Amino acid sequence: MLVLGYCATGDLLGYLEKYGMLDSVLAKQLATSMLDALAHIHSREIMHRDVKPENVLINSTGCFILADYGEAVQISEGRLAKACGTPGYLAPEVLDRRPYNELVDLFSLGSMMHFCISGKRLLPGSSTKEVLRSNAKGKVDLDLHASKHLSAAGLEFLGKLLAKEPIERSSAQDALGHKWFNERNKEQAVTATEVTETCKASACEDDACSDTCYGHLSSGSDHIGHNFAYKMSLEVKPRATGAH
Repeated sequence: MLVLGYCATGDLLGYLEKYGMLDSVLAKQLATSMLDALAHIHSREIMHRDVKPENVLINSTGCFILADYGEAVQISEGRLAKACGTPGYLAPEVLDRRPYNELVDLFSLGSMMHFCISGKRLLPGSSTKEVLRSNAKGKVDLDLHASKHLSAAGLEFLGKLLAKEPIERSSAQDALGHKWFNERNKEQAVTATEVTETCKASACEDDACSDTCYGHLSSGSDHIGHNFAYKMSLEVKPRATGAH
C-alpha cells in the first residue's frame, strides 16, 4: 500500500488550466523537483513510467509531488519491453518494443515540461492513433513552440531530455547540473542549490525521515519515492510569455 499526504491544491494539470503556463521560475522549480524525485527512485532501481501533469500533485504549501506509482516497476526485474504510459509522453523505445530502462522517465519529463512552458503538446495528432505515430517517430520540434518561451540554455536542457536515443538522453542526476538552472531570469535567479536549501527546512515533517527528504511517498517505513518537492508561489498567476 502506498500512502501519500493530502494535496489540497490538486494536480498540475488543473493548476495550468486555472492559471496558465509556468513562468521561468516555476518551470525551473518543477523541473528540479521532478528530477530530484526521479534521481532518487532511479537510485533505488525503480522507474515511474507515467510522468505527466496529472500525476504531479501540489500540496497546501505549494510543493510539487510526483504521484501515482501505478505503472512503477523495479528496473532489476529484467529486460523491460512492455508498452505502458500515456500517449504523447512515452519514450520512443517503449513504442518500438525495445528493451528500455529508467531513461524513459526523462523523455516523459521533457514532454511534460514542454507542455507546462508552452501550452502546446510536444507531439501533434488529432487522435490517439496519430499521437502514437508521432510518439513512435520520436522527432520533436522545439523551435515550433518552446523557442518562444525558453532561452537557448532552456532549449538545450529540453533537447537533452527528449533525445530519441536513450544513450544520448540525460539521466536525472546529470540533468540537475545543467546550466539552465544557473541562468538568471528576468524575475530572479534560481539555482538547484538555492531551491534545495529553501525547502529542506520546511517541507518534510516526518521525524524519521533524513535531512535530505523534502516530502515523500512512503510505503511502510521505506521512502521509496522521495519527492524533493519545492515551494512555488501559488498566489501569483504565472506569466505565459517571455523567455525563460
